[in-house]
Amino acid sequence: MTKSLISPVIVSFVLASVLSLAVFAPAARADETRPTPIWAEQSILVGQSTAALVTGHTRRAIRLASSAVDRVTGHDRIVALHNLCLAWLKHGEQNTASGYCDAAVRDIAENPQLDRVVRANISAAQRTLLAQAAETARN
Repeated sequence: MTKSLISPVIVSFVLASVLSLAVFAPAARADETRPTPIWAEQSILVGQSTAALVTGHTRRAIRLASSAVDRVTGHDRIVALHNLCLAWLKHGEQNTASGYCDAAVRDIAENPQLDRVVRANISAAQRTLLAQAAETARN
């Protein structure tokens, strides 16, 4: 039973890691910033939400992270909140994203090694959203 559970987890992790190399490669334009993927420690749902976010499937990332956020704790909860924040920001839903962004930053106190990357990813996503809004307003 353990063997059948581990195999899909390992396959998902390897696939997501390979995909992240392609998606999170250096941006073509200097003003583009790509977030650093943060992987789950134990939760398959959170790992799948990161993989969905990395591959641009933000609705799937939202669904998976939403399913996991109340079931997980510690590192995996921070990653789920982080993924919800970034996915909603990508959809231009700043009000929805705000609560998840705030919760992720608040929960970092429990896991300080995530502090730099979570804050950097959230800041970059918010800057991108503001830049897009400014561009839209100019046109």
